[in-house]
Amino acid sequence: MTEDDTTKQTNSTVSSTLFTPIVPPTIISISHADLVEWKKKRVEYEAQVPALCAHSKENEGSVMILVKDTIDRQLLKTCCELELDIEEKHLTEERLVEYLLSIVNSVKNDSLPDMDRLFAKHLRMDLKESDVKAHVVKYFMKCDELISQHGLSSIFESENGQKEKCNELKANLSPPELHTAVQQALRLAEKEVKHTPKLLYRLVH
Repeated sequence: MTEDDTTKQTNSTVSSTLFTPIVPPTIISISHADLVEWKKKRVEYEAQVPALCAHSKENEGSVMILVKDTIDRQLLKTCCELELDIEEKHLTEERLVEYLLSIVNSVKNDSLPDMDRLFAKHLRMDLKESDVKAHVVKYFMKCDELISQHGLSSIFESENGQKEKCNELKANLSPPELHTAVQQALRLAEKEVKHTPKLLYRLVH
């Protein structure tokens, strides 16, 4: 294959990727678990649209499909009547998104889980990953995922919540050698390092 052929094939692949229809996630349930998954996919969808529009020269506003147009019609009608107390025709996109995110960020079933047990069971470092920075990033990312999945976002947004997040991150570090090394380093560290996730990350990796 010549260099020109390779270039043409690459351009063709890029074009094919760009022109693949981007489909937004749909909403058929307002359960906490379903909406957490929906939010992840919606963020991915909204990140893809600008790249598509940059290539096609289309306006993002005309390409982006509203959340209101992706929710099951009967579900939307029922939520408007029972949850939002508003006529469907008066429901704005902003109000609907605010409502959905309030469910995502709420504590599942209005009950606070045993957080020490939750993180001890599910927060683990991927020691199979040989790249140190990569497995530390995954560890912190997993912590954020657990917080989101269990509707704890609003709790961990506060100053005390950030401190608690750091406590869980420190408590579940592995292997034991890393856990010990970090604990020793924290004895001499500034107070902010102990209670700020970003600063703790820099210390760990």
